[in-house]
Amino acid sequence: MTDETIDSELRRFVVQYEVAWATHDADVLSGLFTDDADIISGPEPRVAGRKAIREWWAAYFEHVEP
Repeated sequence: MTDETIDSELRRFVVQYEVAWATHDADVLSGLFTDDADIISGPEPRVAGRKAIREWWAAYFEHVEP
């Protein structure tokens, strides 16, 4: 993989993340993680797995304005 390809993939990832965040799209956000990914966010309990990550994002977005 070339540096140019890596840069392009990283840019694509960041754009997908930013759009999903701005639109509160838990499906897209969780899709950016692998099936066995974990999220560790400060004092919160560890979130393990893509399904749990999707539920975590959805719950988070219920409490913030778009």
